[in-house]
Amino acid sequence: MTEPQDKAEAKWVEKHTEHEYRKTATIKAVQFDGSMCMIEKFNITPPMPFDPAYTMPTKEGEMELGISDWIATGVEGEHWAIRNTVFKETYERVINQEACKYCHEGFTPLDHGPTATGLLVGKNGLLILQTEISDVHYCPMCGRKLGDTD
Repeated sequence: MTEPQDKAEAKWVEKHTEHEYRKTATIKAVQFDGSMCMIEKFNITPPMPFDPAYTMPTKEGEMELGISDWIATGVEGEHWAIRNTVFKETYERVINQEACKYCHEGFTPLDHGPTATGLLVGKNGLLILQTEISDVHYCPMCGRKLGDTD
């Protein structure tokens, strides 16, 4: 690809180029086991003779799920199913956020250079750099949203 000729072309190229993204919110999830407890809790319709799949209501309508798929709960309390293989590739379990010494002990601002908007150091020595283009919203160690009181 050649270099963009002007700002309009550069803006067009930027808009039409794929970029990498990561999810910024944590979710709660439980692996579906087909038990009556889970069927009742998540209002799941069990398989029927002419419809051999489990289905559950979501914001977008009915969604199929199978044994070992995951039921996710979003920030607004909504539920959806995630295939086990996709879940394993996409999510990792957040372990004991309440005991994370990195984000619960607080941070102290340090002097920073011209491109940084903040350099924070935890009591344990963890450094976090906030730049104009990369603001820190989550603890890099446990994933907890910074500013949450829990």
